[in-house]
Amino acid sequence: MKKTLVISLCLLLVASFAMARNVDKGTTDLRIKSESAVTDNNAMANLGMGVHRAAAADTTVLAFYTFDAGPNCVTEGFATADITAQTGDWFHVDDFAGLGGGITGLLVPLEGAQSLWCGVRDDANSTILCGYAVLPGYGNTWNQAFCTANCLVVTTGVAVNFSIFWDSEPGYDATTLQYDLCDDVWVDLYGGIGTWDGTGTDTMSVAVDDTVHTGSLRVRFNFNADGAWSDQDGLWNTDGAVVIDELSITDVGGDVLPVEDFEDEAVGDTDATDWVSCTPPGYGDYAMLYPGLTLVQEDPCNSDFSCMWTYYTGSTVDYSCGGWPAQTAVPYENSRNQYIQNEVWSPNMAIVGAGSVWEIAYDVYRDLPLGPLMFYVWHVRNIVETSPGVFCPGGWQDFNFVYYGGDKDWLRRAHGFGVFVDPAATFLNVAMGAQDMCQFWNGVYGDCLCHSHSPMIDNMEVYRVNAVGPQWNVRDLDLFQDNFSADGTITGTARADAANDIRPSDSINNIVPGDSVSVEVGDPDSGLGLEADGRAAVYCYVRVDGPNAAATGATLIDNSRYTVINAAVPANGQSWTQIQMDTSYTAIGSPVDGDFNIDLNDNLFVPGDTVWFFFGAASAGGNWTYYSEASAGPRGDADIDYVAFVADEFTILPAGGYARGGDILYVDGMNFRGAQPYFDSAFQQMGIFDQVDRYDIRGPSSAVANHPGSRVQNVAAQLVPVY
Repeated sequence: MKKTLVISLCLLLVASFAMARNVDKGTTDLRIKSESAVTDNNAMANLGMGVHRAAAADTTVLAFYTFDAGPNCVTEGFATADITAQTGDWFHVDDFAGLGGGITGLLVPLEGAQSLWCGVRDDANSTILCGYAVLPGYGNTWNQAFCTANCLVVTTGVAVNFSIFWDSEPGYDATTLQYDLCDDVWVDLYGGIGTWDGTGTDTMSVAVDDTVHTGSLRVRFNFNADGAWSDQDGLWNTDGAVVIDELSITDVGGDVLPVEDFEDEAVGDTDATDWVSCTPPGYGDYAMLYPGLTLVQEDPCNSDFSCMWTYYTGSTVDYSCGGWPAQTAVPYENSRNQYIQNEVWSPNMAIVGAGSVWEIAYDVYRDLPLGPLMFYVWHVRNIVETSPGVFCPGGWQDFNFVYYGGDKDWLRRAHGFGVFVDPAATFLNVAMGAQDMCQFWNGVYGDCLCHSHSPMIDNMEVYRVNAVGPQWNVRDLDLFQDNFSADGTITGTARADAANDIRPSDSINNIVPGDSVSVEVGDPDSGLGLEADGRAAVYCYVRVDGPNAAATGATLIDNSRYTVINAAVPANGQSWTQIQMDTSYTAIGSPVDGDFNIDLNDNLFVPGDTVWFFFGAASAGGNWTYYSEASAGPRGDADIDYVAFVADEFTILPAGGYARGGDILYVDGMNFRGAQPYFDSAFQQMGIFDQVDRYDIRGPSSAVANHPGSRVQNVAAQLVPVY
């Protein structure tokens, strides 16, 4: 899974304004799956503790949690959760009856009538599994193990022999073979993460050299999945993690452990004669409420003395590295090579009120610079009554971001989550948490050093606004990025690519921008409308200024996935081409619910072209909303003329500034974070405003490799003689 980084930047000018993060999928997916983060460009004043935005008209507050009852801290029904704690032992014996071979045709016994399987079948009666998007398969954050039952006495090198079928997200979820010296310090035997990821089958004999042990050892298979892209969220459909059979351990003298063929066990057994399920314990639950009077707070403007959630109770480390040795800090990696991932989950909130706008707001104290790789997260999930009195909690959903900020300040944050609300849901839950991403990003985005005592979370509010129409979730880094000609000249055509680098965050190879851009949109009240072809009524509106100003209609696209609905839609006094977007799919062909993409012609645009675009969608009830980065945020806006007026754009460089004799390229590394007006004013005062080209770095705090150096093909030809 790839997570994306999101940072909240603060401009201390007139007010403090909060912007967001995306660390991207794919990275471990800082998505930084890059999960990664989604950039929230809705500026909001940081008004301080206890002072919040006035509610919009017709707002229904589902819940407001202060975690105080007079002088005492109260959970108000919240439960703490260690996300690394496993929900079951999923290594078990199975005959795979009724599964039809799965999606690969390989989900069958490898030998005989039964094999060992790390995976689960569909079970609608299970409150653990009922929320899985597809089954059979495996879930997010699985950490499952199958071990030799006893410490083995050996005198020479040994071989572990087995047949294996594996099916998991490549690059992020994998099965490894490990040994220890009967001391719970497990070492990868065969290549580490990525040994058995993706999909494949094999018959293997893996050596354990006699130099690595002193006469005793244990062996285990360990399957690890990250926090997204599995059968649980439906983003990576598999046949379960791994199937194993004909398992034995031998040395030069013969059998150390005889062949285990799993034929004598009952279906569902988690243990065999010489082998047992040995799922490791979780990291531990460190979440607890503390009054603010007892906590270090360095915000010069705001202090919160009421009760708040923290994530360090039981930690044995302090914040000496930050100058506060008496303040306990969030713990680091433990002896089992695990990292903290703790959350607090709200009680069920009844779905009441009207409207398709849903938001969660909270106060967060952020002493979270990027280097330590400690982040805060939020999620929401639906609870659906599947049969009378039986309620199924769905999977947790969010925008695939982790959030950080090193300003040592209190910040009021709000996120729209209408795209995640199931019209059939009876209740909602929300969650807030702390997550250490060191296992994925150490040495890539930070060094994992100097944990503070934050994040600290207070004053959580969930509300619904009686506004109608589709709701949007659009990440800045998933939109078109300014670009240069692909042939290394200042005259050739340039690709229309996304800002996001789709390679894993630790890749040392060339940047590979996403070929298409994508948005999430849905209507939690009535669902999206449909076009005549049965596809969702979701559109991108496009027009061009510059050499290709006459380009309209089908000229703008080169892929049959997209349909031109109208080549001349009037909006804001201009003519726009309306293109129907297509459903997005994962790399293995699974549709991503509510996610839509568009790609423009990669062989059309040339230096000097500015391509303007915005999005629109219609609900099944006939309500329309439109979206651009500068418009109304996740609520969208019903006024197409206004959204067209503040449409997004990407430019092929060099552009108009160079064409008018200029030689300045302004790189905006604070896109939508408030710096551009000051530079524009300066250029105007200097009389050179129309002679400056600008390259906007989308999602500048998300570390997705979209700076100019990632797009320039030939520095000597495209930059040096031009700027």
